[in-house]
Amino acid sequence: MKRIAYPAFDPPMTICNQTLDAATPAAAANTDGTPQTLHAKKRGWLLLQQVTVSLTGTFTTETVTTTMFVTFSDNSTSASWTLTGTTPTGGSPLGVSSNDIAGLMHDNVLVSSITVAVKSTAADSQVTATTSVVALQV
Repeated sequence: MKRIAYPAFDPPMTICNQTLDAATPAAAANTDGTPQTLHAKKRGWLLLQQVTVSLTGTFTTETVTTTMFVTFSDNSTSASWTLTGTTPTGGSPLGVSSNDIAGLMHDNVLVSSITVAVKSTAADSQVTATTSVVALQV
């Protein structure tokens, strides 16, 4: 009987649930704070299932805007979304619509990273935004 050696098995896709470090607005009103970037752990995300932002902290009379920039594996394709909140999200985070997520499907490219920047209409805001991504990863 002849033995056949197979290469190590690397599963073609895995489900991932990643959370980005909390992003905060700059001290000056209407100015983006330091952006936070979440990179895919392997080659990239093939299909984003869900992208949400939870707003926490002490809100004054302010509007918090979270802008997400998506970079693809070819480094020349990008997309962005903006989510806005005026109160803590609690158990109901802000979500990117399924239509926006579907718009990210392009031939021969994967989503390689999501960068989040946050700004507030109030100076010295105490709000933080935490972004979570659920995706199929290759």
